[in-house]
Amino acid sequence: GLFNAFMKKILSLFVFASLLTACGETAPATPVTPDETISIEDLSFMPKAMTVKLGDTVQWTNVDGTAHTVTSEAFDSGSLAQGATFSYTFDKPGTFDYACTVHPSMTGTINVQ
Repeated sequence: GLFNAFMKKILSLFVFASLLTACGETAPATPVTPDETISIEDLSFMPKAMTVKLGDTVQWTNVDGTAHTVTSEAFDSGSLAQGATFSYTFDKPGTFDYACTVHPSMTGTINVQ
């Protein structure tokens, strides 16, 4: 009767909530070992220019006390707080100019061969 209908309703809500939880879980990110690293410090990218091979991963690390971005037409790190990193794997050859959108005078270049 009424009790069974109530229990079925509770059970269906539990199953639905479990499915939602399962869908929201993501696998742990596999740490990427960068081929090259760039430090963001003293309002600049160091080194400012770099040549890498096709398929190389570059990692930027913000060691400044203020937030920065690593932004180009191909990639955008979003805001990086102090200690944060951003990695990008270059899968196309060419020259990639980038800048910090917070501090536009901060620029850098990655040449991919």
